[in-house]
Amino acid sequence: MNHYYIKGFILVISILLLAGCNAPLKTALISENYHLLRVYKEDAIVYETKDSDEIKKIIHKINTSRRDTTETWELPEPIGKMIFINDKEEEVVLSLFEGGHVAFRGFYVYSGFNF
Repeated sequence: MNHYYIKGFILVISILLLAGCNAPLKTALISENYHLLRVYKEDAIVYETKDSDEIKKIIHKINTSRRDTTETWELPEPIGKMIFINDKEEEVVLSLFEGGHVAFRGFYVYSGFNF
């Protein structure tokens, strides 16, 4: 009789684990490699780095932070911008807002940067 309880318990745990593994993943907003990041506030550079590890950390934070779609609401006035530059000198520009949050590709990202 006990072996039925153990099998049932294992089955329930297995189902819960599989359900957790099927959670939707966030689509990366920024996926390229960049060699330069500049952050501007009021048209002045307040942060700049060429450190690839630091740039990757910042991109990871943008890609994994909580985000909301901006389709149905009006964004406040940005206080600055973040510019990522790749090896081809192509730029990706994100709007920077109070609290260190950013907006990009229709999303407001609660990144909380402190530049």
